[in-house]
Amino acid sequence: MKNNNVPAWIAMGFAVVFAAVGGVVCFTLNNQLNSMQTQVQQLQKEGEAKNKEIVELTEKNKQLEDQSTANVRELSTRLENIRRLQSNVKVVGECLTGVVNLFDAAAREDSAALIVSLTSLSEPCKRAEGILEEVEKAQTSQTPYPSENYVPSQVSN
Repeated sequence: MKNNNVPAWIAMGFAVVFAAVGGVVCFTLNNQLNSMQTQVQQLQKEGEAKNKEIVELTEKNKQLEDQSTANVRELSTRLENIRRLQSNVKVVGECLTGVVNLFDAAAREDSAALIVSLTSLSEPCKRAEGILEEVEKAQTSQTPYPSENYVPSQVSN
């Protein structure tokens, strides 16, 4: 009988060792699972924060795009006004050049050149007069010149 008890004790020892190893393994796996759950929760929080950041950056990008569009519109308007002003300066310059030529012809007492100068003054000076009236009107009404409703075709090159 003594011999029969030894294998039972050995089997019991193995069972205790296996139970202890199993308990340690279960404890370790449980700790790893808890750690992984904590990491997943942390990653979810970070993901939510990144999503919020993406939404904020998308909104900021939209605002910048809207501002850029508004700036382009404003610059286009300003460029158009500059072109109008350049055209107007050219017309007034043509009129003034004609006046200078008229005075030059008068100073030389050249009646043929005087008549040519007088006839060539009519069109550009009428256009220049219209421009000056528009400028004066803008100044009295305190609106920017050239106004938005100013039609560039009124002043031809």
